[in-house]
Amino acid sequence: MDKANEIRREKGFVDVVNLARDFDVEVVSVSRPFENYNAQITYDKGTKKYVMHVNEAHSVERQRFSIAHELGHLALHNKQLAQLGKLERSGASETEREADEFAAQLLMPEQGVRDYLTTVGIDPKCTIDVSVVKRLANQFRVSKQVAIIRLRELGFYVPFIQFA
Repeated sequence: MDKANEIRREKGFVDVVNLARDFDVEVVSVSRPFENYNAQITYDKGTKKYVMHVNEAHSVERQRFSIAHELGHLALHNKQLAQLGKLERSGASETEREADEFAAQLLMPEQGVRDYLTTVGIDPKCTIDVSVVKRLANQFRVSKQVAIIRLRELGFYVPFIQFA
């Protein structure tokens, strides 16, 4: 994901709300505690403005990933977004996978993860345990679930871990 790496290099630590604002996207909190709703970016053809709605019922870490995911749609699928006003959602689509990959690269870039693990003395060939997952999640301000998924994507061995 070259686009995510480019943005991260320019910005350093990514405050996703400010990043969205840098791209002239209004971020609006919505309360949907009982729905399977994370976030959605829309484009209003009349005003030529982007608005991102984010479920405030989720943890800050979850909201960060959701915002980064929607920024992925803006960066990678802007033509469709501008034409349709919003993107159709289907969890297993290529579009959703690309936005997830963008968010993961933006929030937890491969080299940043590897550097952090080296700095704290973790051998990449070892099994990653729950304490490492928690420290990594805190370092990158993502959920433990996102940290586990990202570690696995990068080839680290993370056994099944359950969080209370």
